[in-house]
Parts: sequence; structure tokens; C-alpha cells
Amino acid sequence: MRRIVLSRLQLQWARYVLIALCVAVSAAFATASMMLNSTMNASLVSSIAEGTKNADLVATPKVTTEGVMDSTSYLTVEQAHDFADLDGVDSVWPAMYTYTAVEGQSSLDGGLSLAEAPEDSTLFPWKLTEGDFPTQDGQVLLTSSRAESLGLAVGDTITVQSTEYYDGMGATEPGDGTASVDPESAGSMAPGDLPTDMGQLQPPQSVQLTVTGLADVPEMSSFVHGWVTTSQFQEISPMPYDDLGVGSETQIRLADGADLETVRQELNQSLQNQDLSMEVLTPQEQSDRILEQISGESNVMLAFLLAFALLAAIVAFLVITTTFGVLTAQRARELALLRCLGATGPQIRRSVILEALVIGLIASTVGIAATVGIGFALGHILPEWVVVAVSLRDILAGLALGVVVTLLASLGPARRAMQASPLDGMRGSRTSDRLPALRTVFGVLLLLGGAGTLTWAAVVQDQAVAGIVAGAATGVGLILTSRLWMPTVVSGLGKLLPGKTASTLAAANASRHPGRTTTTATALLIGITLVTTVLTGHAVAQRSILEHLDERTPVDITITHSVDDQTQGMLGNQPNVVGVERVDGETHVDLEQGISGRSTSASVAAIADLTDSDQYQIGSVAMEKATYVDILNIMLGVALGLLGASVLVSVLGIASTMSLSVLERTRENSLLRALGLSRRQLASTIRREALLIAAAACLAGVAAGWLLGTAVVRSMVTDSVPVLLTVPWVGLMGVVVGGWLTAMLAAALPTLRATRVSPVEGLASID
Repeated sequence: MRRIVLSRLQLQWARYVLIALCVAVSAAFATASMMLNSTMNASLVSSIAEGTKNADLVATPKVTTEGVMDSTSYLTVEQAHDFADLDGVDSVWPAMYTYTAVEGQSSLDGGLSLAEAPEDSTLFPWKLTEGDFPTQDGQVLLTSSRAESLGLAVGDTITVQSTEYYDGMGATEPGDGTASVDPESAGSMAPGDLPTDMGQLQPPQSVQLTVTGLADVPEMSSFVHGWVTTSQFQEISPMPYDDLGVGSETQIRLADGADLETVRQELNQSLQNQDLSMEVLTPQEQSDRILEQISGESNVMLAFLLAFALLAAIVAFLVITTTFGVLTAQRARELALLRCLGATGPQIRRSVILEALVIGLIASTVGIAATVGIGFALGHILPEWVVVAVSLRDILAGLALGVVVTLLASLGPARRAMQASPLDGMRGSRTSDRLPALRTVFGVLLLLGGAGTLTWAAVVQDQAVAGIVAGAATGVGLILTSRLWMPTVVSGLGKLLPGKTASTLAAANASRHPGRTTTTATALLIGITLVTTVLTGHAVAQRSILEHLDERTPVDITITHSVDDQTQGMLGNQPNVVGVERVDGETHVDLEQGISGRSTSASVAAIADLTDSDQYQIGSVAMEKATYVDILNIMLGVALGLLGASVLVSVLGIASTMSLSVLERTRENSLLRALGLSRRQLASTIRREALLIAAAACLAGVAAGWLLGTAVVRSMVTDSVPVLLTVPWVGLMGVVVGGWLTAMLAAALPTLRATRVSPVEGLASID
């Protein structure tokens, strides 16, 4: 049987191309999801760990049982420098920085985070591309990227001003020159910002610095933009130098010949004596801990990506099952001849499973190889801090998914092939296209239970978990019961097809095998339902949130000073402005609802120029609304991008079914051609059949997706936010057009193949 299977795959390879593409896409998506997770972890660890690569030991806060750094106690600069007095320690570099404003730039344009340069330059982990380290006050070493953004080069000067307090860090300015820290916000401070005793704040200092060098620092490797001498840092720092806190790490270089473990023990003992919740690690140990800390968040993202990969696999499963079923039916005579020659039922079943195994292995390998190759090829155009990584786990995950899906999809056709009798096969009869009772009953229960729970959650509101789970259950139930209602939808739409002969034949062909047609339509139904659900959820959420914000803060832009009539008229002509009103000496400007942050920022800037106002003061409300729009748009883009894999598999599914349907009806089509059906009419018949299947999927998917999207969003929000019914007409029209294009693309090759077969050749063919 092995030789027969391999021979069949070699001689009839064209019939398996679309199956292989479905498997390859599913395996590639799974590998890409895992590979993205590995790349993110490797990039973050590499970027963060690069800053300590030249150190022998690192003193860093301990990690609590919750997996976060302990912020209850911090090492001061004075305590860190005391490490240098211990035996075996050569040099110490405490990691601390202070924020400074740049003269001529607003706070939103960004200032400079300045740190103390190490006394031992060999501890500095990054390469100097130009110039030297600062050796005296008034000098600064900048990162290349920050220097470029400021338009600076070696030898240029820049004026910076230290800040009197850390805005948003919990430190306040009482007015008497002292600073206090809110204990509840202290734990969220950035490393190096929290001293144990802040004491007297120094007044802001304006300092002119000359750029002495540039360092090539990847943007994710450090939050520091520049380094100055110790004495210069003391002048800029708004608080006493020795009391500054070292929040994240203190790098330690050992003396020649010093024993690492001995020095580590002495350092830990010193920290313990000072009752500091810190520990001493090697750079590698710190990297391992960082990876462990970020694994929780990265695993959440991985689960999210794998959910979409599983979705693509489910669609592929439906497509492969249908295709194998049709292929098995087409080979009824061949299988029956093998039975007559002595092959047993189990041998026939094993031959189908072996066929699936070979296809799964080859297609999965191709998909994985393409994914890995594309990933490493993109590495050359990605930012420097991105480290493209792939592990054996990533490859095995894609391979396992592709092979398992293919094997599971072949079990049903294999069982039917085994059960067929030799006499039935020689007559060319096929098993009945009966309704799957068990799956249908389970689907009905799931559909009714999910829909009922979702309705309750939507009415009660603020039931996010119940709403999401019930929505998913309703969608699965809809898919499992599709064999119950999809043939009726297809039959009804078939009666509405315009035209005569071609439409009649297309409707008859689609209704002749309801099981195969339903499975094909269901593969597309999954993608359309999910796309419509996401589009509807985005539209409903955006409109509801923006309406709620409009009720709370109805005015987008408020200009408090007087504006003359001419300027007011000019304001009304600005892009995205829908209303201008003068109220109690103030001018209120309303912007178009739902515009992005970039458009909002441009409009606010133009209005600020016209009215001689500060755009950051007048535009805060408008930018808040635009932030929600941007977040929702990003979520929409990500979701639609990830759903692309399932839609692609759906296209392949329809193409596969149409191709096999054309092969199965070769003699029938040739007989119609002999009776007078033209090539054009035959092509039209095949295209209309594909269009009919796609139309049924579109109709059901759009209706179900709109209901699911609206109900799920309503179940997630509180009753304080009004949920407004919204129909994303543009998006839904895009879905319908996409369904039409899917049908046309899927029918292109089968149509070409069918019209090229002459009536004589087709009538002489053997199934």
C-alpha cells in the first residue's frame, strides 16, 4: 500500500496542491506566532542585558513573590560607592539619571535623561562612534539617535535646565524648597529617581554642555540620552548627590585575581547589614531573571497569537476534510479494485492516513521553512535592537499543528473508504450525504446556551468574561449547526440568481452535495463572522466611548482669551472643525468625531497658531478622545491582520472544492457541452456556483457577526456608558466585496481547467 500511496501522490499531485497550501499556511502561522514570542523575549533580554555586559557583578533589587522588583528600600549613591572599598572590587558604576529640559524645546518634544559616566570607561557597554568621554564639567556624551533628533554633532553646544521636582513620580514641590514622596506612588518610580531621604531640593540650574562624543546605543537598551562627569551630575541633580537612589542596578568590576563568589558573598553581607532588599547577580543571572519576569506578559501575547493560529487550523481542518472526502469518493472504483485484489478495509484506511501524513509533513515543512526564512530576511530591515530568534520549540509547534490537523481531517474520509464494499465501489456509488446527528445536537445545545447567556450578559452589562465566553460558544454552535441550515440558505439564494441556464445549473450543482457545499461555505463563514464581529465591535465601542466623552466634556478645544470675528470665521474653515461657538467670553471649537491623534494634533496646532494659544493647553480634551480612537484603531488593525490567515485558508478551501467538483463532473460537463452548452456558459456556471457559496457565507456571517459584536461590547461595558447601535456600512461593504472577490479568485483556475477540456476528451475520461 505504501508504494500505491506514493505513486498516487506523484502522479496526481495537482489534486493535493490546495490541501498542501492550507496545511502550509496553518503551520506557518503557528511557527510565526511562536517565533514572534521568541524574538520578543530575545530582543528584550539582549537589549536590557547589553547595558551590563562589561560588568562582573550587578547589585539589583530582589524580586518579590509577585514577580516584581522590591521597591521598599533603595541603595543610595554613597552606599554604592562604598562597595569600591571592599576587597576584590576594582570599580563601581551606579545606574542613576536625572531629567533635564532642553532650551528651545517644549516638554512634549522631549528633554535629556543625563546619567553619570563611569569612572572606569571599560564598564561602558556601548561603542563610541565619534569623539571621547567627558573629562570635565561642561561636556556631555550623547547617544547618536538623540543627537540626530536634536540636530547636534561633536563640538556643538546645548543648554539644559534641571527640574526642581519629578512630575508624575510622586514627588511634589511644597513651596519651601523641600520635597516629599507619596508612599503609594513611590513603587512606580523610574530607577534612580527615589532617594531614601530627599531632603532639600536645589533650585533649577541652567547648564551649557558641549558634545564631546557620540555613542551607538540601541533605542531599547537604555533610557539614558547622555552622560556627564560626576561633578557635573552633582550640579544638575535637583537633590543631594549622596542621597540619590540607585533604583535598578549598580555595576561592579572585580580586581584582577579576585574570586567572584568571595566578593559576591561580601557584597551580599554588606547589603544585609544595611537592611537593603537587594541581591548581587552576574550579568547572565540577571538576564535569566529578566526573561523570567517578562515571560508572563509575553505568554499572554503568545496565547493571543496562537488563538488565531488555531482558528486558521480549524478552517484548514474543514477544508482538508472536504477535499479528502471528495478525493476518496472520486477514487471509489480504484479502492474497490484494491479490495477485490485482496486489500482489507484497515489497509485502505491506513493508505488514506499515510497519504495525509506525507502531505502534512511536506506542506508543514515548506510553510515553516518559508516563515523562518522570511523572519531572518526581515531582520536586516528591522531596528537594531530586534534580535530575530527561532527555537526548536517554535519549529516543532508548527510541524505538530500541521501534521495533526491533516491527520485528524483524514480520519473521516479514511473511515468511509474502509466501510465501502467492493461491489459498491465497482458501481461507483458513494456513501449517503447524511446529517451528522451527534455534532448537530451538540451544536444546537451550544448555540442556544451561548446565545441565551450572551443575551443575559448584554442586558445586565459589566459581564465581560461571561460575554466573551458566551459569544465564542455562540459562534462555535453556529458553525457546528451549519449543516442544518446552510443548504436552505444556499438553495434560497440559488433561486435568486439572475440568468437562465447557467444559474439553474449552478444552483443544482451547489445543492446536489449539501455536505460538501456546507463545509466549503462554513470555512468562509468563520472568517467573515470574525471579521464582521471585530468591525462591529470596533464601531460600537468607538461611537459609544466618544459619545460618553462628549457628554462628559462636550467641548474639544477651549480658547479662554478673546478671539475676534475674523479669526473665529477662519477657525470654522480649518480641517476637521465642525463647529465654533463663543460662550461667556470663551471660544469653543468642536472637532469631527473619530479622527486620529495625528489629525487631531494637526488641527489643534493650526488653531493654536491662529489664536496665538498654547496647543498643549487648549487641546488636552481633543487629544484624550483621539487617544481612544488610536487605541481602538490599532486593536482593529492587529485583529484584522491576524484574521487574514483564516480568510486565506477560506479562499483556498473554496478553490479546492471547486477544483475537485470540476474534476468530478468532467463527463457531466462534457455531455452538457455536447448537448450545446457553450464554453462561456460552462464558465459562468462554475463562477456562479462559487459566488452562490460565498454569498451564503457572507449573508450568514455578516448577520451573525453584527449581532455578536454588538452584544459582546454591550456585555463588557458598565451601564454608565451608553451602548449605541452602529452599523459599519463601509466595513460590511468591504466584507461583501471581499466575498465576491474570494468567489471569483477561487473559481478562476477550475473554470479555466473545465473550459479547456473538449467534449470528446471529457466523455472518454475515466473517474
